[in-house]
Amino acid sequence: AYLAVVRDALATARAELGSAGQLDVFAFTRRLGHRIGLSTWAGPCGTPSPRFDALIAALAELDAAAAFVEPGGMQAIAASGKAEEYAALARAEELIAEAVVERDADPSPPSDHFQRIIDAWSGDADRAQGIARDIVLVHLGSMSNLFAALGWYLIDVITRSEMCAVVREADRDFTERCAL
Repeated sequence: AYLAVVRDALATARAELGSAGQLDVFAFTRRLGHRIGLSTWAGPCGTPSPRFDALIAALAELDAAAAFVEPGGMQAIAASGKAEEYAALARAEELIAEAVVERDADPSPPSDHFQRIIDAWSGDADRAQGIARDIVLVHLGSMSNLFAALGWYLIDVITRSEMCAVVREADRDFTERCAL
């Protein structure tokens, strides 16, 4: 099931690229990482839509990776009472709650990670918030290095014509070794 999510995310990413222009490989792989993760953990939140882009923006606000680059910025965050972060979390909760409502309306929901998270909160008074916060936590944790690793993988393969040729021949074992 996960490989199907990855294939769909790659097909969507390829369609978004178009046929001309330049590519910021790390922005591309970050977006791809979001698409793979959200499609896995939050089902319809990973499909092309304004919700996907809004959720990425909210998650970017919650991503603490910048603290490693500019730790001095943490003082301003603390001084504000984490106002921007709480607002971003509330926005992510709203967006994910929309997807939960859609899934709840499905008479035969898929048996995926999103549904397992939804089912785990069955009957809980704080269900929507709990589902959303579980998804945000898992997603941000999985994104910590994923997009950078994907970017370096692409750069490593693309800049070596002999490797690129083997990957294009669909040598799965070789491609997996490159990724690892």
